Amino acid sequence: MNQWWKIIASIFVLIGIVACSNDSDEETQESEDKTDIEITDEEIVEADEEVVRINGTAIKGDKYNHIYPQVKAQAIQLEEDVDQDELVDRTIDALIERELMMQEAEDEGVVVSDEDVTKEFETIKTANEEGLSTILEQFHLTEEAFKEQLKFELTLDKYAKEVVEPEVTEKEIEEYYELIKEQNEEIPELEELKEDIKSQIQQQKSLEEIQEILMEKKEKAEIKRNI
Repeated sequence: MNQWWKIIASIFVLIGIVACSNDSDEETQESEDKTDIEITDEEIVEADEEVVRINGTAIKGDKYNHIYPQVKAQAIQLEEDVDQDELVDRTIDALIERELMMQEAEDEGVVVSDEDVTKEFETIKTANEEGLSTILEQFHLTEEAFKEQLKFELTLDKYAKEVVEPEVTEKEIEEYYELIKEQNEEIPELEELKEDIKSQIQQQKSLEEIQEILMEKKEKAEIKRNI
């Protein structure tokens, strides 16, 4: 898994933590215990400074500053020995591939409206407002920055469902079931889990296919890095 997909996973976890109202205090505390992120003034980029330009689209410091704490948090969680230069490189790479994903989605007519984002945000906030506040503070995010990440997640999910749509065979479902059954023999029968398993496999295949699409787009893209 490359660094960008690690960041995608962390974004899903970030949003998933606050989207779940069950055991919210425990999960929020667990997240807080795992990641104590300190960002120095040297690590912050001026909000209006252009950090990278991708196919003519300027990505500025405000977006960089939203992603950098998550990159740093991920390195801390994995106990990786990386310096600031490496963290900067990973953040820029994440911004590049994220922007390419949004451009690809737009090219394919996949659009998530601001209204959809606001609706999803309010659902999350209503379910776990305290958890949301903790996450925003922990990752140095404003509500608007969180909404931006939420929009990306919703766009990626919609793109995967409407454009990629990978096939899942019965054999793949059965093999996946046997794999999880080895870990827990008390799981329900296959028929009860079939749709969930199919969804999991589709998600994995979608991400793999999207990664290949983005690798091709990155090779052809005009990218000018400024930091």
